[in-house]
Amino acid sequence: MIAGWSRFASFWEKDHPSVTAFLALVIVGEEDTLCEDGIKFAERAQALGASVRFYVGKGIPHDFYMQHSLVPEAAMDAEKLILEFLASEA
Repeated sequence: MIAGWSRFASFWEKDHPSVTAFLALVIVGEEDTLCEDGIKFAERAQALGASVRFYVGKGIPHDFYMQHSLVPEAAMDAEKLILEFLASEA
């Protein structure tokens, strides 16, 4: 796990009743150095009963959803997922 994330990640070490009301959209790039952390976060949140939508962009880097000039199609797909998530949870 990346240094500095340990305080945040420690929240998921124990069961928390409030997590069942937690909604999350986790989007990571397959080539993102934080990809494994995103996967672990999503899995742990789901295991605790949170509602999680998860997407791994195949072969793409960190923050790909903001890199329209580098990976335009993947960025547009991620933005669509974000907008759909926000609309469905409103």
